[in-house]
Amino acid sequence: MTPDESFEATPHSNPPYDIVNFWCGDQDRTEMTVMCYGGRFDILALAKNMEECPAIEREFLGLVKDLLSMNNDDFEYKPGESDPMEEMCHWMAEACFAQFRALAPRPTEPRIITVEEYYTTPSIQLTITVNDGQLTAIQSSGNPGDLMPRTRLSSSYTALTASVPLLEPSMVKLPWDSENERPSRPSRVLVGNEGKEQYFKPAYREISERTEREIKTLLRLHQLGLSDKIRVPKIHVRCLLEMKSERQHHIFEKHGFIS
Repeated sequence: MTPDESFEATPHSNPPYDIVNFWCGDQDRTEMTVMCYGGRFDILALAKNMEECPAIEREFLGLVKDLLSMNNDDFEYKPGESDPMEEMCHWMAEACFAQFRALAPRPTEPRIITVEEYYTTPSIQLTITVNDGQLTAIQSSGNPGDLMPRTRLSSSYTALTASVPLLEPSMVKLPWDSENERPSRPSRVLVGNEGKEQYFKPAYREISERTEREIKTLLRLHQLGLSDKIRVPKIHVRCLLEMKSERQHHIFEKHGFIS
């Protein structure tokens, strides 16, 4: 679907959200990043912000306890039982629904964005709290976050991929997810003016060695002519983002997988 095609909104009882990051390292604190419509939200849940209502605080701490139990050696997920991760994520998101609706209005038509826009759109900071005995969320201050992969690959990688074309991130666009009324995650992407559909693979934080090893292996397999005998993903183009304020290169590798 393109922005020029017809778009008819369908009613949702709750705002559709997509969890893109979650963290729980303490017994009284969880953090989550979600996408909702065109907005990105960093959500903080902290037990001390719920002390006004002991019942809500106990509920939260119980969810954290269940979640951390997944790290136990004897933890075993049983089909039919609630998933601690899903329970916690939904609990946090539900507290923020009013803010989602207010700060990320439902789109009236599809909006096609680029990979660069997806990764660099600043997050809105929300803190879960209690107001008059009800769980809610308030907008809070903090450094706006982003989802930018921050992997700086070596000079040997640069030489290795010299023959692979370099594509501007503005030429890589995300398809529209009509069911959830938001841009899709950057996995299946539209490339170039013709909008050719291919697959995108970002090089995420602190895995540069793994990324370089994977790319080197793929290129080597193609050089040896083995792609005719086994199914080998082909790297069509590279997509490079440079954050000038940090004087750091952010590398994305887009793989076009052979079907």
